[in-house]
Amino acid sequence: MNNFLTITFIFATGGICGWILKVFYRRFVSQKHWVNPGFLVGPCLPLYGESLCILYFLAGLEDDIDTEKYG
Repeated sequence: MNNFLTITFIFATGGICGWILKVFYRRFVSQKHWVNPGFLVGPCLPLYGESLCILYFLAGLEDDIDTEKYG
């Protein structure tokens, strides 16, 4: 249960932070007006949430690598 909550929190944090960055980028750099960058109604971009979860899983694999064998 604890792992599920961790992954859910990471997904939500990544999705919301990515949405915020994209909104401000589109507002001040690219299109010069407020645009909702996602296909969802709420403030979330699942692409950034999934990416952060994948990075979390890859960081967890670091403990399984034998460091003396590979370097």
